[in-house]
Amino acid sequence: MIIVMLPVMFAVAATQRVKTTILVAVATAAAVVWQANGSNGGGILILITLIFLAGDQVRRRARAQRELAGQTARSAVLAERTRIARELHDVVAHHMSMIAVRAETAPYRITDLSDAAKVELSEISAAARESLVEMRRLLGVLRSDQSVAPLAPQPGLADIADLVAGARRAGASIQLRMPDPRTGMDASPAVQLTAYRIVQEALSNAGRHAPNVPTTVRVEQRAELLAVTISNGPSTRAEAETGAGHGLVGMRERATAVGGTLSAGHDPSGGYVVHAELPLTGGDE
Repeated sequence: MIIVMLPVMFAVAATQRVKTTILVAVATAAAVVWQANGSNGGGILILITLIFLAGDQVRRRARAQRELAGQTARSAVLAERTRIARELHDVVAHHMSMIAVRAETAPYRITDLSDAAKVELSEISAAARESLVEMRRLLGVLRSDQSVAPLAPQPGLADIADLVAGARRAGASIQLRMPDPRTGMDASPAVQLTAYRIVQEALSNAGRHAPNVPTTVRVEQRAELLAVTISNGPSTRAEAETGAGHGLVGMRERATAVGGTLSAGHDPSGGYVVHAELPLTGGDE
């Protein structure tokens, strides 16, 4: 009878709340004391106590692991949002600087401007520069003391071909299907940056989880949407490399930031597909 009860007591302690475990432990101990003879009762009580303590430790460890996983996922989301904010700042700051410069130089480039127009342009330039100062001030909250602001322009659709070429040089087999971004697409800079980062992360994941498997990158414009699809065949590894899933979290955060959607999962053939739909004007608001 005791042999049958031991696994049950361990399961209760490992899966139930502390109050429930204590009630079951007290009821079990009372039954043992009532049924067992004097020579065996003490030893059985000690064994029951050890079983309940072991099960309680298993429960606490499992709860701590769940909490740690949740905190790690939240940290990944916050870190990705910080990176998105930094990159969007660089995109917006470039355009605000151009507005300020064009407004300041307009009186020298355009003749016969009225005094009222010159005053208006001067105010536009001042407002643009004030906005830049405020953005940099807010960005200072996101940047650590050790971080260095990027000086190069943020990548866009035109840089996806170079990204794919770099992956090919590393040995990956990738087919790119995308029209010339200079003539066939008119997505906002924020959406172009998001599409580039999604392709970058998806190719990185494909290289880790399904190396030497052909991958297809498809970027196309559909009405008011930019559709980005990265797909690869089934992994040839006996055991696919596992990760924390932070890459998918980051891609979804980026898509959501510009008002788009992203889905990822296995297809019927066993391969993996990442598909994002981003509004062409996303991020402009």
